[in-house]
Amino acid sequence: MIVAKAGKLAYKRLQGGEVCGTAFPVKNCTYIVCEGGQVIAIYERGPSLPFGICANVRPQGSVSMCAREIVWKNGKADWKLEKEQIAEYELLDEEKTVTAVCSALHSEAEIFSETIGVRLKEGAQALADALIGRGRGLTPSGDDALVGVMYAARKTGKEFPLAHEVLARLHKTSAVSAAFLEAAATGETFSAIEEVFGADPFSAAQKLSGYGSESGQAVLAGMAAFFIYLKENGDEYEQRIL
Repeated sequence: MIVAKAGKLAYKRLQGGEVCGTAFPVKNCTYIVCEGGQVIAIYERGPSLPFGICANVRPQGSVSMCAREIVWKNGKADWKLEKEQIAEYELLDEEKTVTAVCSALHSEAEIFSETIGVRLKEGAQALADALIGRGRGLTPSGDDALVGVMYAARKTGKEFPLAHEVLARLHKTSAVSAAFLEAAATGETFSAIEEVFGADPFSAAQKLSGYGSESGQAVLAGMAAFFIYLKENGDEYEQRIL
């Protein structure tokens, strides 16, 4: 029997009963798009996901699964789900974290971050409209950037109505990308992003920058844009953004 580590959303979903869907293997991860529209990821290695399960299983096609097993056309695996424990960090040193995030950006991501900053000044609705579903990749770079903005806003404790705008537009992007956006908008924890707010933000930011073809860079671009926006606007923040 496999001992599988499940993120909070995946654990809750599978504890609730049988889930059916279609599996799509991608590199080191398999995304299962469920009949109800939810997504569960099964990954062998890499950063943990709130809707993911860490297990050495590679299903394809039609899949049914619950807290005890996963079954697909030509295979079956028994597993024991354990809830993944993710360390959450306070923003220990904001200046150090901002420097780490900005230093991990490549030149193209720096330009993207500046574009995001312009949209931030126009408000949450304009930002969501400009970014959601836009860009290349399994998770478009615009969506990854929105994840970065929402995460930075939450960690700095700032009121920012972007989460509401994003949740209202999930239909404008792919099912997989919508799963990332929904998790970020509802305050779920992503280990790779969370580590950027820990004691060694430089190493964590550099590690995050390498995830996916562009995803890590886009998340960092969103984070950097929000941090810089806060720094430049100071006391005007609440009045200008709401």
